[in-house]
Order: sequence, then structure tokens, then C-alpha cells
Amino acid sequence: MLFRRYRQRRLFDRLAREEAARADETLAAARSELMALQLDIDQGLLGKPRTHPICPECGAMMRVRTARRTYRNGSQFWGCSRYPACTVTLPLGAFPAGVSGPR
Repeated sequence: MLFRRYRQRRLFDRLAREEAARADETLAAARSELMALQLDIDQGLLGKPRTHPICPECGAMMRVRTARRTYRNGSQFWGCSRYPACTVTLPLGAFPAGVSGPR
């Protein structure tokens, strides 16, 4: 009885290692495919002008937001698209060099 459990456990461990190796290979293939797609997307966007600034904190695109509270009610500003994880804001007129305003 003990020997049978030992053999079953060894078989299970071997199968689990093989499955993990296959999963690693699949993950590596998926990562390389995604990196190739991202490179194609980045190269396609290189010649086009950006219309929105990039968040200096996290690198996400910023969006035009409208204040709804305090004395700034109704005024617009740039807010990070990852809010509430990133709370960076910029004045609407603030654009880095080479970036035009919103259209």
C-alpha cells in the first residue's frame, strides 16, 4: 500500500513538472508574440503627432477631466487615465515639448 502511494506521488510530481515546462514554453511564446505586436503598434504610431500628454508618474495617457467640486467647479484639467491608482493632474495648457493641444 505504501509503495503504491509512493509511485502515485512520483508520477504526479513528474506530470506536474512536465505540465509546468509546457506552460512556461507557451507563456514565452505568447510574450514574444505580444512584444512583436507592441513593436508593430509603436512603429506605426511614430510618425503621428500625439494629442494627449503622457503622465510623468506612471506613463499612461492623460485625459481631459472636468472638476466637479470645490471652487474650481467646471474648470478642465489633464488627469491620469489610471485614476484612482495614479492621481497626477496637470493644467489644461500644460503640454510637453512637441505635443499639440487637444482637438
